[in-house]
Amino acid sequence: MYSTRRRGRPVLLEGVDIGPFRYAPSSWVAQRIVRAADRITLRTPGVLQDPVLEQLDVGTGQDPAFDYLATRGKLDRLAARERKSVDALLENTEDHIIVGINMRPIQHYSGSPSEPYSRTMEERIFQHLAVAMTDYARLAPAPVTYIFFPMNLLQDGYSDLAAAWRLHRMLHRGLDLRIWEADPDIDAVLYLLRNLDMALAMRFHACIFAMSQGLPTIGIDYDIGAGGKVLHLFRDRELVEDVRRLNEADIHFMVERLLKNQPGGNNHPDEYP
Repeated sequence: MYSTRRRGRPVLLEGVDIGPFRYAPSSWVAQRIVRAADRITLRTPGVLQDPVLEQLDVGTGQDPAFDYLATRGKLDRLAARERKSVDALLENTEDHIIVGINMRPIQHYSGSPSEPYSRTMEERIFQHLAVAMTDYARLAPAPVTYIFFPMNLLQDGYSDLAAAWRLHRMLHRGLDLRIWEADPDIDAVLYLLRNLDMALAMRFHACIFAMSQGLPTIGIDYDIGAGGKVLHLFRDRELVEDVRRLNEADIHFMVERLLKNQPGGNNHPDEYP
C-alpha cells in the first residue's frame, strides 16, 4: 500500500468491512491501512460507527458480491456434473416446500473469557434449529424438504459440512434433510437456490447469495458480541424481522419466520403463537 502511494497511485478500499478486532495490534494495523487510503467505501453502513474510522470521510455501498451475482442471470458456467448433483438433491420434491439450510461451526477463542459462553451458544443454536425444523415440518401446509448447502468446506476445520452432520445427528429420523456434499461453483449454488422456496442461513455470503436471487431469507448472526456483518446486512436491507443474533435466534423465532416466509404466508397463525 505504501509503495503504491510513493508511486503516486491512488489507494482505493472498495466494498470493505471493518473488524471485529479482538486484539489491540489488529486494530492499530487497521487504522494504519484506512488512513493510508484515498477513498474508502464500506459494504454496509452498520460499520460506520467503528472507532477505526473515526474522523474519516467514508462512503457506503453494498457488498461487491451483489454486483457480481447480478450478472449471473444466465447460468452459462454451470457444469453438467453440478447440475446433475443439484437435480439429484431435488428428486421427488414435487409439491414440497423446499428450504435451504446453511450453518457453520463457531470459532472459539481458546482460553478467552468468552469461550465457555460461545460453546454453550453453539450447542444451543443447533439444538434449537433441530427442534424448529421438526416443528415447521409438522405445521407446514405441504411436505417439507430441507437441503443443506455448504458455502465453505475447508476453512481450518470450520467446514460447513461438519455443521451439516452435527445437525443431522440431532434431527428426528423422519425429517427429510438432504446434505449437498460438494464444493460447488457459484453457478451451481445459484442453480440450487433458484429451486428453493426460502433459506435459513448463518454464513454472510450464504445470506447474500440467497437474497440476490430474491429468496426469502432468515439470518442468524454468528458474532457472539453485539452482532456483526450478518445483522448489518439484514438491517441495511430493511429485513430486521428476519435476523437474530446467535443468542436470540430461538425455536420460536425460526418457526415463526419460516411460517411467515413460506409460499402463501403463515397459514397457521394460531398454532405457533
